[in-house]
This record gives sequence, C-alpha cells and structure tokens, in this order.
Amino acid sequence: MSYSRFGEADVYVYLDVSGYLTCCACNIVETQDAWGNYRAYDTEDMVNHLKDHRKNGDRVLTDTIERLWADHEENMEFILKTTFRHGEK
Repeated sequence: MSYSRFGEADVYVYLDVSGYLTCCACNIVETQDAWGNYRAYDTEDMVNHLKDHRKNGDRVLTDTIERLWADHEENMEFILKTTFRHGEK
C-alpha cells in the first residue's frame, strides 16, 4: 500500500512486501539500501523520518502520517512476521 506518492508530495512512502516501511529514493539520509531507499521497521521511525523531511522543506501530507498511524497495528504485525521469517533485524 502506498501512503504517499511523488506528485502529490515530495516523498513516496509504502509498506514493502519484504516487511518494512519504505521512503523511496530518499534524499535526506546517508544510510540507504541498494536502491537509495530509507527503511523503517516501525511506524514511529517512519513518522519521525517524515518529520525530518518537513524540517528540510519537503512537502509531506498530514494525511500520510495519519494513515500510517491508522494502519500501525496491522503493519507492525506484518513487519514482525515478515522480518522474523527473513531473519532480519
């Protein structure tokens, strides 16, 4: 599921099938995956990350953060199950 897309905002955020929230092609962090994405393994981390985008002048819709919190429990269940299965984190 996509929480934000380029065009409507300056960030592209989605829940990856591999078990983490992704900020696609992130330009504000040094630690990125092989594709230049920022990975968050919990909602609070991604929300804080998006607040950092705002501090840098990027447009992040309030709706994005609200929907992340609304899906928090379901996403965390998926993330924990998926990362445990893959042996990550």
